[in-house]
Amino acid sequence: MKQKSFCRRYLIAILMIFLGFAFHACGDKVKRGYITVIADEDGYHYDYYIPSSYTAQKAYPMFVVLHGGTQTAEEMATMTQMNQLAETYQFIVLYPEQSTLSNAYRYWNWFLPTNQTRENGEPLIISDMMNTLMSKYRVDKTKIYAVGFSAGACMALHMAILYPDIISGVAMASGLGYGVAMDGQQAYIAMNGTFPSVKTTAELAYENMPVEFRRPIKILVVHGDEDTRVNLKNADYIISQISYLNDLIDDGIANDSFLGKTVDVENRISEGQIPFSILRKLNQDDQLMLLKIIVSGMPHRWSGGDVSNAYSFPDSIDISTLIIRFMFGEDLFDSAEETD
Repeated sequence: MKQKSFCRRYLIAILMIFLGFAFHACGDKVKRGYITVIADEDGYHYDYYIPSSYTAQKAYPMFVVLHGGTQTAEEMATMTQMNQLAETYQFIVLYPEQSTLSNAYRYWNWFLPTNQTRENGEPLIISDMMNTLMSKYRVDKTKIYAVGFSAGACMALHMAILYPDIISGVAMASGLGYGVAMDGQQAYIAMNGTFPSVKTTAELAYENMPVEFRRPIKILVVHGDEDTRVNLKNADYIISQISYLNDLIDDGIANDSFLGKTVDVENRISEGQIPFSILRKLNQDDQLMLLKIIVSGMPHRWSGGDVSNAYSFPDSIDISTLIIRFMFGEDLFDSAEETD
């Protein structure tokens, strides 16, 4: 009797182990790789990338990558090569795509007042996309970063200012500052290098940043010195604006209490022999908070990137990898980039 009972328990145990393996093999329905979500009735949709080694046993950083005008989410993924980097560095990528019903050429409407406040317009749509993805996959909510090119860079900055409780850092390629335009005509004026005062727009950003979530912004700005679409002056403006904003955030007063030292400009050369300069700004705790990269000879392009993409500048510094290193606090450069 005891022998039969033992055998029965043994068989049940073996069966449970078998069922466990079977459930693990068949029950893991998490999609990985590059995935496209069908557009909603307003024409907005998003693509995303999940690394092949994804497991729900750990939380992953997430990069929200916003395309420029005339681009699609898929073209942004190809240009930046962020999917390949997601495999190497183990993170999730979200690619929101602008609706042609909102802008016929897929420009994010960063210059409209409704898109410069929280819980409104396109920032709200993007945050909803983020929340949807985070409900499906395990995301490290302390490591979510906004990245953008051109109009997408402007919207990435909006996300960092309006959702500081979610966004931990922002990277802008060929973008403009927050609040520099309130309509299309003003946008073109700002793109050509004429802006409101830094004080005016930084204070506007401070007012629109949720009081309970205010925190200094970590930012990387990249621009080409031959950009005729978005004037190079915009890069300096953004650095000045965020420096002023961070100064307000740290104690509520513009009293130069945030920034520590500014590292002297470094001149380097990419592996493809394209010169670029680096400016670093540290906070009082010597943490790198603001980084500006100016690429010599680059027009309105993404530095580095896939050679087949029209908006890539492939021989230049690989800005996609640099963004990841900057956000993760790693060494910014390797031996491929030499000091001039």
